[in-house]
Amino acid sequence: MKQKLIQVTRTIFAYGMAVLMVVTFLVALCYLSAFIVGLPMSEMICGFLNTYILPYVYIAGIAFCILGVFNMYLCKTHVFLLDTSSKKGRGPH
Repeated sequence: MKQKLIQVTRTIFAYGMAVLMVVTFLVALCYLSAFIVGLPMSEMICGFLNTYILPYVYIAGIAFCILGVFNMYLCKTHVFLLDTSSKKGRGPH
């Protein structure tokens, strides 16, 4: 059961982040096109992105990161680990 949950969370995290990367790339292209087309249209493009697209991208990114952290917890992956036991008895370098 635990292995199945690890696999499911890893798959959802990977595909979700891949989709978010594609969406953010498209948003970057929209900002580039807004820069090219000029002022009246660029305000509309940026307003649309800031109102309808980016809030959902932020929320989805946070949700997928929480899922990734949960996956790391299930796998017992330690990314940042402070180990002070090996430094006892050593002088400054």
